[in-house]
Amino acid sequence: MNSQSIEISNERFSMLLMDGDWRKLKTAGGEIIQRIYFAVRDKEWLNVPYTLTGFRKEINGLKQLYYYQMQFEKHPVHFIANLTVTIDDSMITLEANGKSLSSFMKNRIGFCLHLPLRFRNIACKVIHPDGNSLTSVFPDLISPHQPLKNISALEWSTDHDEINLSFEGDVFEMEDQRNWTDASYKIYSTPLEKPFPVEIPKGDTFFQKITFSVKSRGITGRWPSIGISCPHDISSVSLLQAECKELPFSFFRIDFRFYRQEWKSTAYNDIRKAQSLNLEIYAVLYFGSGFEKEAGDFAKWVQTLQEKPVFHSICLLSCETYVLSDERLLYLSGILRSCFPGVSIGSGTDANFAQINRNRPDASHLDFICYSIQPQEHASDPLSIVENIQGQSDTVRTAQSFSPGKDIHIASLSLFRRFNANINFISLEDIFDKYSLMGTHFEAGWFTGALYQLISSGAHLITCTAQIDKDSQLFKLFQYMSVHRPERFVDYGSLEPEKYSVLSWESVNRRYSVFANHTDTELQVVHPFAEIKLNPYELFFT
Repeated sequence: MNSQSIEISNERFSMLLMDGDWRKLKTAGGEIIQRIYFAVRDKEWLNVPYTLTGFRKEINGLKQLYYYQMQFEKHPVHFIANLTVTIDDSMITLEANGKSLSSFMKNRIGFCLHLPLRFRNIACKVIHPDGNSLTSVFPDLISPHQPLKNISALEWSTDHDEINLSFEGDVFEMEDQRNWTDASYKIYSTPLEKPFPVEIPKGDTFFQKITFSVKSRGITGRWPSIGISCPHDISSVSLLQAECKELPFSFFRIDFRFYRQEWKSTAYNDIRKAQSLNLEIYAVLYFGSGFEKEAGDFAKWVQTLQEKPVFHSICLLSCETYVLSDERLLYLSGILRSCFPGVSIGSGTDANFAQINRNRPDASHLDFICYSIQPQEHASDPLSIVENIQGQSDTVRTAQSFSPGKDIHIASLSLFRRFNANINFISLEDIFDKYSLMGTHFEAGWFTGALYQLISSGAHLITCTAQIDKDSQLFKLFQYMSVHRPERFVDYGSLEPEKYSVLSWESVNRRYSVFANHTDTELQVVHPFAEIKLNPYELFFT
């Protein structure tokens, strides 16, 4: 076995094996174990070097078994350990049987296990060798002493997984490795309160066993309001409605640009489009310096319409700055609430999250705050775009932190760059009829991953901005959502989000999923919801 890593996976796990060192053990809920390895530490706490021999692998149905021997040798230490690692469905077992071939002094022999810092502040249950237990917590700040002692088993839960670790052959404890700037919690055998070093006589035998099991929770949650904004042509949306009877969208976004003389005629045409689709209106109002008059003119104009529009939400924005001032926002929200009672009123920016994060509005008198996502501000190569999908969830969580209790709206989710938010406050020109990657499989896959990230983090509303061609995969994605209209979100994502994404939901007591390959190569996916082979950039519906 060489130093190159081997990727190992089944329906529950993915991990890397490198020279007997197990790393990056992940489930769909994220990384659970950073590293597991077997070590011999001499009397000076130095790691005794080893060679790995006899590596072999067996497959027995769904069970995977790995065997290898580690020979630790540096005078006077000579110790061998035979390891067996069994991966079976939701359980992994690591067993070591060793023997000393010389007499030597040791400080530690056995398994070491590193847990990632993502578990900080999570409660855990520690089971002691005598069967008693206590409830503790993974430390937030760096613990100077062992935060968990006398461990025979450890249990804790995340949003996605229920995790259990059990230990045999010795007493284990945990130290906080951040004391040495290592980014992990370390569980190791033989408590430090016991005397060391100790002599290991020649011929002495050794046994240790770690059993890891995980139960995936597959949490269901709220499915957000999904809307549509088409840059140019809604004919494909109309065709989607004709084929499926019911659209997967709750609203149609309409921009009311008061700084343009023709705003009324443009808005009227858009309102007719929304009504033809039987969709409510997500109204984005752009105010200038004459905001008092503009608000009054808008309310009066709506009353003159013979067929009154049904508003889903009204979003208050500025055509002069990225974010409306709190003074203007207070005035406008009051006026619009009085004119349109019962309609959700909010504000934010039509630009990137950076603009609202740096100019945070007073949300106390708002129902929601909003911002847009357009991923090609810094990089436009496919790999970077896919890597950055995972950054979207943090925008939602951060927005929730400075607007507690308020809904989070993604006013526009588009793969293409709608306008240059570095120099323009708003899009001064109509969106181009064509844009890079329009109608491609890559675009549909990107939307699949983006929707998962935003929904799983708690976004209440998402406006999809794209040109939907009838023969595109994006059309098929929305068609699948139309036929099996989502009722509840199922939060069980991808084991490898930079390679593929999974978006799942419940509809009429059945689960539906979309798998999207983000790579330009064929991809074998093993996931609790499906075991499939995906062609380059393919979407698979199940």
